[in-house]
Amino acid sequence: MVETPGYITNDALPGLGYSPDGCVNALGLLEIKCPKDHTHWHTLSRAEENKDAQVTSPLLRVPTAYHGQLLHALLVSSDRDWIDFVSYSEAFPESLQIYITRVKRADVAKELDAYQAAVGTFLSEVDVMVSDIQRVANASK
Repeated sequence: MVETPGYITNDALPGLGYSPDGCVNALGLLEIKCPKDHTHWHTLSRAEENKDAQVTSPLLRVPTAYHGQLLHALLVSSDRDWIDFVSYSEAFPESLQIYITRVKRADVAKELDAYQAAVGTFLSEVDVMVSDIQRVANASK
């Protein structure tokens, strides 16, 4: 069953959240895209070129523009094991209208670790910037 939970947060990751298109049962997430036709075609082409990409990374079967979103979803929703990426376009013949691929947490562990490190760096930079702004604001009183 697919549920739409709204905004998801994770107590272990303050300041981060994610709004999935759906939560599938207890273990999965769902991210749905209805892109422009040329983007959907690019997704289908990339998927065909990388259909055996499980060996390296299942992210190769997903457009690069969505990698961060899928990794962020898995990071915030740490209790979920996978996310299904869906691309849909009604402009295509029926057999090509929908593309679905599953990205499992275990298969992107290295990418997820790198993403988490980058997020940590970003949040640290935000903290420094907020402190600087508060310092300047307090000094001008």
